[in-house]
Amino acid sequence: VRVKCWRRTVKLRPGWPSEQAVEAGAGKRLTFIRHAEGWHNKHSRELANYYPDKLWATDTYWDAKLTPEGEAQAYTIAVKQQWRQMRGKPELVVVSPLTRALQTATIGFPNHTTPSGLAIAAPPFLATSLAHGRVWTHTC
Repeated sequence: VRVKCWRRTVKLRPGWPSEQAVEAGAGKRLTFIRHAEGWHNKHSRELANYYPDKLWATDTYWDAKLTPEGEAQAYTIAVKQQWRQMRGKPELVVVSPLTRALQTATIGFPNHTTPSGLAIAAPPFLATSLAHGRVWTHTC
């Protein structure tokens, strides 16, 4: 079984549940989604003083909101999730309590109605600091 992970493929150990086993209910499917583009991402690329002036350490960027592009990315997740829910609705969304992650999750996993008119509720969310990544001094 191969899993696409951050632009690289990771080979899972033999014995892990196969795709068929997950679909048959004998295993769980985990999907990891990074938050969509936040203002800290955009400005780190566009502002020359972002790193020299340590803007990344300010409250504005530490808990940055999504940019309009980030919101569009999160809507793309929603469209893909609605299609995937035909194969099984997510049971739980575990998310970082940071604003950009919460925005990505709420936009990406909304209540929706199927083409046949069936109303599907958003899965429950669990916000925990254990779900945010830590790389260097940045947290996501």
